[in-house]
Amino acid sequence: TSRPVGNAKRQRKGHQEVDDGVDGAAHFQDAFSSSIKDEKQLDAHQRGIQSLPDVVLGIIIVATVRSCAMAFRLSAVCRRFRRICLSTPRIWSYLDVMRSTDKCEMTKISLERSKSAGLHLEFWDTTHENNSFFIPHRKRWESILTTFEGRRPDLNAIFPEKDKDGLPRLQSV
Repeated sequence: TSRPVGNAKRQRKGHQEVDDGVDGAAHFQDAFSSSIKDEKQLDAHQRGIQSLPDVVLGIIIVATVRSCAMAFRLSAVCRRFRRICLSTPRIWSYLDVMRSTDKCEMTKISLERSKSAGLHLEFWDTTHENNSFFIPHRKRWESILTTFEGRRPDLNAIFPEKDKDGLPRLQSV
């Protein structure tokens, strides 16, 4: 007879723990819900990034993108991100200028999508092919970062002698 009583005590104790857990969760939920007074805020909190207006999400994306490869990745996340990326030229204005030509198509697309936004260029090499992409857009250049490993860069290839005043937006090199 002691065994069934022990089982009954364990069951009651188990039920009490479940009840306490449910009460604790309910108390936490009440406290959380009361801290968010407005139903609209609660809805926004529950929906997360979906609750952000497109304009705000576009500002966040602009603040985080620092390469055309990242712009392409973000534009492939979902339809909404794609719509925002395609309608925000500044997202496409960060370009890597490398020796390899495997990014030529991405660079062309990024230049088109950046429209008249200021360009931020990171030159890893200066070749005639690279320059042919960017020299026609030099009036849009806002910043240039150069990284030339193990050799002296040909900066005349980037800044043509005849065009010393042709960089009205350039802020940093």
